[in-house]
Amino acid sequence: MKKSSKQPSKNRNKETVKKEDLKNISGGTQRFPDLKLDPDDIIRFFDEHKKNRKE
Repeated sequence: MKKSSKQPSKNRNKETVKKEDLKNISGGTQRFPDLKLDPDDIIRFFDEHKKNRKE
């Protein structure tokens, strides 16, 4: 019995191959949490970080 190759045959069009490749991707979508940070908090964090590096 002949083994099927992993590469798509030459007569298949690119769109079909692309759709099948997209079906094989796992993991779904990634969502980032909605963070509401105050700009002052960010500045304070980096200032403290810079201070700690100098010591």
